[in-house]
Amino acid sequence: MAHTSQPIRVYLAGPDVFHPQARQLGDEKKSICAALGLMGVFPLDETVSGNGMTPAEHGIAISAKDARLARSCDAVLVNLTPYLGPSMDVGTAVELGLMVGLGKPAFGYTNKASDFAGRVADFGAPVGWKTENFGLTDNLMVDGMINASGGRVIVPERDLPFEDMTTFTDAATALAKHLGENDRAE
Repeated sequence: MAHTSQPIRVYLAGPDVFHPQARQLGDEKKSICAALGLMGVFPLDETVSGNGMTPAEHGIAISAKDARLARSCDAVLVNLTPYLGPSMDVGTAVELGLMVGLGKPAFGYTNKASDFAGRVADFGAPVGWKTENFGLTDNLMVDGMINASGGRVIVPERDLPFEDMTTFTDAATALAKHLGENDRAE
C-alpha cells in the first residue's frame, strides 16, 4: 500500500451500531484510530433517511450505504464480539467477506475470552450436530479469512465488557504496524 499524505481509511465493522451508545463507541474508536494515524470510518458516519421507503427498502438502502463506505476504505477492523448468540454479528461477517474479497487487510478483535466451541456449548448446540472445535474465535472461515488477509485476531485473557476498548486498541495498533511495514516493503 503506497504511502499517501491522507490517512489510511479503516472501516470499523461490528455490532456496535446496535448498542445504546453506538455513536459514542464509534467516536471513541475513531479517536483511537486517529492517534495511530488512521482514519476510522464508522457505519453511522452516514445515515439513510427512511422517508418514503418501506422498511425493506430502507434496510436495503442502509446495506448499500455500508457496502459503499466499506469499499471506500483501505482496511477493516472487525468486532467479533458475539452478538445475539454464540457467534459474531452476521452483517459484520458479510462486511468482513466483502473487504477480504477486495484484497484489503482485516484485523479482528473480541471481548470474549472463550473460543467458538466453548460459547456454542454454553449456548446449547442442537443434539447430534457437530460443533467446530478448532480453538478459534468464531467459525473457521472467519479466523481463516482474517489470517489470509495478513491480519490476526486479538483475544483477551478474560472476558471484558462490550464497551471496553482494550482489544480494539490492540487490533488497531497491530493494523497500523502492519500497514506501516507494508509501506516500507514497497
